[in-house]
Amino acid sequence: MSALSSTAAADSASSAAIQHDAVKGCYHCGETQFRRGRWTTSVEGQPRDFCCAGCLAVAQTLGAAGLESLYARRTDSAPRPDPRAVAAATGVAEGALASGLVRTLAGGDREISLLLDGMSCGACGTLCEAWISGQPGVRHAAVNDASQRVVVRWDPAATDLVAVLRAVSALGFAAVPYDPAQREVRARRERRALLLRGAIAALAMMQVMMFSGAAYWSDDGVAPEQQRLLNWASMVLTLPVLFYS
Repeated sequence: MSALSSTAAADSASSAAIQHDAVKGCYHCGETQFRRGRWTTSVEGQPRDFCCAGCLAVAQTLGAAGLESLYARRTDSAPRPDPRAVAAATGVAEGALASGLVRTLAGGDREISLLLDGMSCGACGTLCEAWISGQPGVRHAAVNDASQRVVVRWDPAATDLVAVLRAVSALGFAAVPYDPAQREVRARRERRALLLRGAIAALAMMQVMMFSGAAYWSDDGVAPEQQRLLNWASMVLTLPVLFYS
């Protein structure tokens, strides 16, 4: 009877241990994991477990950049990947392969040049370069801030272009394969957008100056109720400049 009891106790302890491992989430993404201890690193002096090499690489990248405190300030785990974003990345990758924009190097590695939409400063390039370089299977990533391009080289046996595009998308940038013809189309679209923003800002500036000039040109000043109307009109004209231009 005691042997049966000890066996049952051992089975219960083993079951409890498995349940504990099952509910123990990855420190980075919160994904449930069963093989604790395989991917481990120290975060702010404490050993932490991760579900895969990808989450481990991200944590190490944040640590190298001095951004480990982000874990202490977060309020929830990251959302699961949007299936539509995955489908979009798959479509872009298939188009790049069909167009011959993915190069096969001598050693078997693959390489592609990507245009990054949304990059506004050198810090964006540094973050994007460190993030992509830390992805599993990525051999090298180099960002050119001036041209907003990144050259990525990866091992096709360890990862693929879809994973690279999703990694870039996770940072908030939109990445498309670099194509000179598409680059010119994007440049023309950006120039038109900048021209429209500048025109709206110029028109609003001139009109607000006219409203303000009434107070200086009048010998007797402007009545308070009329001045309030001019102030409200100026504010309305300023809003498109602030939020669009």
